[in-house]
Amino acid sequence: SAHINMGITSYSDEAVLKNPTLINEEVANIFALLVLIPYDSLLYALNKYNTLNEVADFFGVEKSAIISRLQLNDANIVG
Repeated sequence: SAHINMGITSYSDEAVLKNPTLINEEVANIFALLVLIPYDSLLYALNKYNTLNEVADFFGVEKSAIISRLQLNDANIVG
């Protein structure tokens, strides 16, 4: 299986000008996180399980994807 990097990062204007596909990748990452880890289901799993590893196992994703999904809410990107 291939590993998909679903980390949410920030890019400098210079980096985006050199490689405009960075923005497309970021949007794709956000979309994947929203589809794979719906907010209501995430809240359920966070209340049910004791560790982020258990939450990640519940969704079938890497722990880093759970962290990135939580960061979406912290950054007010999504509700």
